[in-house]
Amino acid sequence: MAYHNWHRPPPQPIIIPKVMTLSTLDDVRELVHQHSPAEYREKQTWQRVAAVTTAAARGQLPAEEVTVALKMLLQLEGI
Repeated sequence: MAYHNWHRPPPQPIIIPKVMTLSTLDDVRELVHQHSPAEYREKQTWQRVAAVTTAAARGQLPAEEVTVALKMLLQLEGI
């Protein structure tokens, strides 16, 4: 099993006004898996962000990909 570096930071913290600031990949993982409602987690868009975040933690993708995917998702959801 590949090593996961969940403490890896995105290029800049991702700020969701009045909600939270995401400073590491673990923060993004927590948002996707624990803070979002179950009906959101079932959506393909949320699952994609989870997959991109896991790939970045494994070192298979740059952390910038997480930032782009999450910002697009938040924009689509109107958050």
